Amino acid sequence: MDFHSSHATSNFGMWGTLTTPNHWSFHAASVLLVFISSLLLNTIFNRNEFMERSSHLTPILFITFSSFFHFFYFLEGLSFAQLFLVLTIYQLFKLNQNEDGRRAVFSAGFFFGIACTFYPVLFITLPFLFWMVWLMRPFIFRESALLVAGFIIPLIYSGAYSFVFKTTLDKVQFSSSSPGHNALNILVCCSGILLLIAFSLKGLFGKISVSSIRMKKHFRLIFLFIIMCVLAILFDFLAFHKVEAGGLIIISLGLILPYGFGQKTQKPIPTFIYYLVFFFSVSKFFIPYEAITF
Repeated sequence: MDFHSSHATSNFGMWGTLTTPNHWSFHAASVLLVFISSLLLNTIFNRNEFMERSSHLTPILFITFSSFFHFFYFLEGLSFAQLFLVLTIYQLFKLNQNEDGRRAVFSAGFFFGIACTFYPVLFITLPFLFWMVWLMRPFIFRESALLVAGFIIPLIYSGAYSFVFKTTLDKVQFSSSSPGHNALNILVCCSGILLLIAFSLKGLFGKISVSSIRMKKHFRLIFLFIIMCVLAILFDFLAFHKVEAGGLIIISLGLILPYGFGQKTQKPIPTFIYYLVFFFSVSKFFIPYEAITF
């Protein structure tokens, strides 16, 4: 299957399915969602001083690796879920040990609830949301109650929508990611990510070793988010034989991979690897890579 070809219908989880429109705006909207997510991640990266100087590698890497997935080209439930997961992380990074966190906690629960309605597989990862909140804040019953309230509100709206428009959540809709994949596309994407992770580890551990307590909590939060995404990816793969959910892990990698490129001077090997990945992501529109089979 051509990895950037459309399907007859687009699955939006608890919001039902619709016939995939053959219109440029449908493609533009999906790219716009990825672009907004990249800007939010860049704000998180620079506002929390992951590096000494501001960097714009996060949105570049995020957009490049997102282009290997179907949700980059066509709107589907996973497209919206990724954006609202980024918004969830955005709120969690606002939490501070000594400041009132009720608004951020409620917003995090609300955005995570919306993400679950678009990609119901995320329901199995709900405990991680509480874990990440309690990592950044001491346990406060009122805040935990607000987290639950924020999470439930989108479910009420999606339930009302289902009642009015007579939609049902069956097994097919539970996973709203695309069912198709291209082996070479996955191979190039995974190889590029693994190589860049290898080059990032030294800079990452160096940053962690000199970080403040708050910054170390941020890195733990990213680690928990990675585990959460891996759990969702494995469930989607084992239960529905899909791999498109792998795009979720790019959210956290966008905050880690920049360490592989160096902080003061740009390292040549990671840069060369990125350009190879970028070349493939662009050339796949002109070279029939999908004709290559394994």
